[in-house]
Amino acid sequence: MSISVRATEAEVTAAIAGLPRMLAGTNADVGGVARGLQLRIGVTLLSQIQQAFIAKARGGVGSDGIKWKPMKPASIAARRITGAEKKAAGVAGKRTRGLLTPAQDKRWRMLFATRKAWLMAKGMGAGEASGVAAAVAWKTLKSEGAQTRLSVFGNRTVEMVRDTGKIFRSLSPGVEDRPYKGKDSDQQVFEVPTGKVIVGTRVPYASRQHAMRPFWPERIPAVWWDAIKKSLARGLALVMRQYLSGRAS
Repeated sequence: MSISVRATEAEVTAAIAGLPRMLAGTNADVGGVARGLQLRIGVTLLSQIQQAFIAKARGGVGSDGIKWKPMKPASIAARRITGAEKKAAGVAGKRTRGLLTPAQDKRWRMLFATRKAWLMAKGMGAGEASGVAAAVAWKTLKSEGAQTRLSVFGNRTVEMVRDTGKIFRSLSPGVEDRPYKGKDSDQQVFEVPTGKVIVGTRVPYASRQHAMRPFWPERIPAVWWDAIKKSLARGLALVMRQYLSGRAS
């Protein structure tokens, strides 16, 4: 990489020597040089986080070396079901409780009410009786061939932590030194205080998900540092060109 400018050797040396102090905040950030480089670091870091997120969401290992634990069938079944998925599974017509037809739901309610009343007459509390009665009603309906979300949609292939896409979008990187400004960008953490770069997500339930399936490791991986260094090199080339030509003064 080469930089062509009209400057004396002393001017070039002084400019290069001043950059680290500018980035550290001990020298004034002339022309927003430090901030521009900080933004590049943040954008690059978010890019690495999001790329690793995609790999992990699909069951693979991210560039951070992390592999997410798979979802339980019950959690997969609870995810939103598209019309295309219903059609592919042969689920048609009106459905009420879960995937029960109106007639099956009527029978479910009858079984539930009958068993609950019987259990409470035997002295069982209302809460416990409801749980047992519901289990009996479901067992009976399933034995009669009723479809359930768990049996039909519990083994779907889905991308983890991407049901609504809100967390994923909040970790979108942007381009070069221009952070992401699209949908859910207000849920993104992107701060560049003096000498620091802080990125992340402020989606309310993200911390719970991160605890189960980490979005990033405790330390930045070497491969992410490589990407950051390359981005900084591009940014420094532009900065030096502007700085030495006087446009950043």
